[in-house]
Amino acid sequence: MYGVQVSSFRRKRYFSLALATLLAATATIITALLPNQATAASADGGFLYTVRSGDSLWKLSQRFGTTITSLRQANHRWNDYLYVGEILWVPTTRTTNASAATVSTAKTTGWSGGSVAASNDDVMLLARLINAEARGESYEGQVAVGAVVLNRVRSSQFPNTISGVIYDPGQFEPASNGQLWLQPSQTALQAARDALAGWDPTGGALFFFNPAKSWSSFLWSHPVLRIIGDHYFLA
Repeated sequence: MYGVQVSSFRRKRYFSLALATLLAATATIITALLPNQATAASADGGFLYTVRSGDSLWKLSQRFGTTITSLRQANHRWNDYLYVGEILWVPTTRTTNASAATVSTAKTTGWSGGSVAASNDDVMLLARLINAEARGESYEGQVAVGAVVLNRVRSSQFPNTISGVIYDPGQFEPASNGQLWLQPSQTALQAARDALAGWDPTGGALFFFNPAKSWSSFLWSHPVLRIIGDHYFLA
């Protein structure tokens, strides 16, 4: 019937069963490779979670009462891509507090060293700048703009406070054209928190610009570290 032989159905059924067995075995192996995380459940709180269709770090943080930063740190995940079937460790205790006086930086691959003093006002100011400078950019691109501000805070070439860097004359156009005072999005606020927690997608950039909107021989004299979206990030 329909020009399909019984043997063809059997082969397809065998393949489906083999694939299901392989996926189950993969999940078991991944769980076995995370002994420290499994042990941490009783001390720090947390559990293993298998990613489903439609999941995102934001949705998981809201569903399980944690933060995007906590999920990133627990899984050494510095991008926003999740794959159906992969296993994540979901911490049930928060590892960062954006309203704390000082937010320590995680010393793992993809994060920069050091810490930055951050009050509630600093977090909001940084989020406002991110919103003004990187509205419409990817989440990584928004975090990158915040990271540039914090890299300047750490650098001896610039003021050593977040407000000092942002209001430094002639540095950030939104500080003078009123865009800085627009209400930041929740995404910009989370990007500010992730930058404060140490995520630096730029690799230490001190400058950024959009070559389609501005031209500066001074900026082009600096090495390009990364291109994220429409922005070039420079040393």
